[in-house]
Amino acid sequence: MKILFVVSSLSQGGAERVLTLLANRWCASHDVAVVTLKGTRNDFFSLDPSVRRHALGIERMRWWIPLPYLRILVCLRRLFRLERPDYIVSLVIKINIFTLMAARGFGAKVVVCEHSIIDRDDIDGRQGTLRALLYPAAARVVVLSESIRKEFLRKYPRFDPRRLVVIPNPVRFQVEEEPARLSIADLFGTRRHEIDVVLAMGRLTPIKGYDALIAAFAVVHQRNPRARLIIFGDGSERARLERAAKKSGLSSTVKLPGQTTSPCSVLAQADVFAMTSRFEGFPMALVEAFCAGLPTAAFDAPGVRDLVVDHGNGILAAQGDSEALAAAILLLLGDADLRRRLGAGARSMAEHFSSEAIDRIWFEKVLVR
Repeated sequence: MKILFVVSSLSQGGAERVLTLLANRWCASHDVAVVTLKGTRNDFFSLDPSVRRHALGIERMRWWIPLPYLRILVCLRRLFRLERPDYIVSLVIKINIFTLMAARGFGAKVVVCEHSIIDRDDIDGRQGTLRALLYPAAARVVVLSESIRKEFLRKYPRFDPRRLVVIPNPVRFQVEEEPARLSIADLFGTRRHEIDVVLAMGRLTPIKGYDALIAAFAVVHQRNPRARLIIFGDGSERARLERAAKKSGLSSTVKLPGQTTSPCSVLAQADVFAMTSRFEGFPMALVEAFCAGLPTAAFDAPGVRDLVVDHGNGILAAQGDSEALAAAILLLLGDADLRRRLGAGARSMAEHFSSEAIDRIWFEKVLVR
């Protein structure tokens, strides 16, 4: 079948990573194309050569003002007419709104994917209203967890629940395919057996809560001088986080080296994974940490509590409580048997999110011939 994905960009982000994984797998058996509203200059992920890429070059999307988004609708309709897909798969609420508006009158079935919790600070009333008006036109609405499905139906009780499908994100994790491009021990100027490594991974934005992680790590390092913290990712909070580490006297023990193109190899070098998000839809980095057999110290946040089982594959601390998070990290660093037991639980959880398992759900419940 012909499948056309629509997304804002291929820059670093969970939705962008998922789209790339799906497109690069499905192109072996189907005719796959991807349209991004933004251009190629900020691409972080790469598509298989057999996936057709359309980049509209629209860098600023003031979706709430009628005239600027008219260009987006016209461009999308032109591409829908050119590609004539059987299915259009759109990711993230703003793009879903554009896609549903542009797809009116075409024969393609539209599938919209929500990649986070339903009620978020960055989704205003106008987006919520458009979601309520437009989503009934979608063939399917895909959400990431059962808790998000329940949240969606509470907010939109008139929506047909049969058209709401839970599909977690797939996770691909193969350390042997990735070169060890970065030695974490070398980054700290030491040998690996001399340090205990806490690792976090994600965009450096306020919702990720890395300010609270640095505050917790100040307590951890005071009680365990071997401890080191490394946060992979980039974003608007970099300078503020670096200042926070410096102010706490942690400049030599906290590193923010930027994005990594080899997450498998760096996760394999850590002892504990830290997840401090204020909310998540389906945290890809967390499941990749599960694949690596890492126990997790995490805040008890929406989207995180769906995956982290307290003392089953990690330890949950009260949301925003840096002292409690520090205690969880210290407990894990100080008990190798506990790390092994929770790491085994993490690997067991990760098996549910293999690409093969997720593909089956997509083609049995959503992309039906």
